[in-house]
Amino acid sequence: MKQLIARITALIERVTKWVMTFRVVRVFMHFSANGGNLLAAGLSFQAIFALFAALYVGFATFGIVISNNAELQAAVVEWLNTLVPGLIGPDGATSLDELLQAQILGWTGAIAAVSLVWVAVGWLGTAREAIRRMMGVVWNPSNGLILKVRDFGLAFILAIAVIISAGLMVLSSSLLTNVVDSLGLESDSWIVSGLARVLAFIIMFVFDAGVLAATYRVLSGVKVNGAILFRVSFVGGLAMSVIMLLGSQLASGVGNNPLLASFATLIGLLVWFNLLCRVVLLGAAWIAIESEDRFGSLPGTEPNMGEGAKHPHSLTGGLGTGPGVGVTL
Repeated sequence: MKQLIARITALIERVTKWVMTFRVVRVFMHFSANGGNLLAAGLSFQAIFALFAALYVGFATFGIVISNNAELQAAVVEWLNTLVPGLIGPDGATSLDELLQAQILGWTGAIAAVSLVWVAVGWLGTAREAIRRMMGVVWNPSNGLILKVRDFGLAFILAIAVIISAGLMVLSSSLLTNVVDSLGLESDSWIVSGLARVLAFIIMFVFDAGVLAATYRVLSGVKVNGAILFRVSFVGGLAMSVIMLLGSQLASGVGNNPLLASFATLIGLLVWFNLLCRVVLLGAAWIAIESEDRFGSLPGTEPNMGEGAKHPHSLTGGLGTGPGVGVTL
């Protein structure tokens, strides 16, 4: 009997060692060991407040640009609803008319705008700490004012990127219409519909991958190896694009629950943000694990990866032993 137990134990150990050779397994274990579920929940909750704050300030600032262009206005709304399903519309979290009425003129408007911008940018600071924690990188105290200025700059660039992406959607749609007309195809054919979806997905993917790359490199302040950053941003951008495409189905699934119907939009946004935050943090865990595998140290600690961290230790075989491993927040 003892021999049988010993054999079973040895078999389990061998299977465990074999399973641990897969990087994806170690990434998920690192994510779990470093509080990934809790961090994703906190980020998604704070993202709700940051989203509505950013919407108010964004439309109050850039509303003048799009209010006189109905096509661009429709494209921006469609793009925002693609990024955040069920956000703007009659049955959405807010309406376009309410957003276009947002103003930051006067003392009260200015004070409200500053407060809302602070809330929106505050999410970036929280995301920075969560990502660095997931990467296992020591928090290197920097000038708080410089960090805030950088966060404001990132938020502004992101707002511009949303408008540019919406403009690209309009341009691609116009080009597709011209091509369809020149070929004599019907605009409502399945070929045209399929091409439109493919173009929208490509634009969405490039946008998501670019945002992820900026998040891991610029927002976190860690110099990640270029090849690792490209792979993580590519796969993460693909995952986020798929989640966004399925977002309407996720939101409708929540709305079909009679117990949640009265606040289905809010619950849907929380679920949706939670999924996206998990993708972001899993990507950070992937960076930590692959950096450990390739360089034997945390991201940012090797000369060819920059000096974004000063921690001399590894992640204990790439897994970490808990939230405090390699992290001092």
